[in-house]
Amino acid sequence: MAEAVARRWHEPDHGIWEERHAPRHHVYSKVMCWVTLDRAVRLAETYGRDVDPSWPVLRDTIAGDVLKHGWSEEAQSFTTAYDGDDLDAASLHVGLSGLIDPADDRFQATVTAIEAELRSGSTVYRYRRDDGLPGDEGGFHLCAAWMIESYLLTGRRTASSPTVSDRPVRCGRRCDFALPQWSRRRRQHPHQEDHEPDARTRRIRPPPPPHPPTLTDAQRHHRLQVRAARLV
Repeated sequence: MAEAVARRWHEPDHGIWEERHAPRHHVYSKVMCWVTLDRAVRLAETYGRDVDPSWPVLRDTIAGDVLKHGWSEEAQSFTTAYDGDDLDAASLHVGLSGLIDPADDRFQATVTAIEAELRSGSTVYRYRRDDGLPGDEGGFHLCAAWMIESYLLTGRRTASSPTVSDRPVRCGRRCDFALPQWSRRRRQHPHQEDHEPDARTRRIRPPPPPHPPTLTDAQRHHRLQVRAARLV
């Protein structure tokens, strides 16, 4: 993977969302190229493997490229791609990945800008631009997770609380960290507390059917004789 990045990191692409437009130099794609090289170098150092001497240099080159071309003074944020000021939730990975320190003012500003443009209540959108597809853009739970993690990394725990608490209401599947305490207990012990309302439907769940009684050897023998007589 590191060798593939070394060959092609400078090429434009269609980004994580595979939009049907001309290829662009997407910030997220460049960040993932940086991640590939950074993790390759760290893994080699951890396990005593030889490191290609060009990888650390290229890693720093890509980071510098992102910081130079991915930041927009006008938008006060890292943008979707180098050629515009439109925003994308995936650009949060500039800080989530470790390319820059989450305490960096630019990442702090990026979180603020993406929150203002792409968050609506507990819903976080991928972007607001025209992607060439019919219909309106829908929210992505993955983007909400990125937003929550960004809040926590930037010390905005109180800002993450509404997003976390509202998420179970809008998700088909609830995450354990967002479940009420009684619902978490029921997942661990599925046959207990079944009289309490289901977290998703808010209806009273019926108790599970009772387990069949254990038969004695004589009872099993009698049942076998009855079944054999029916077959004759």
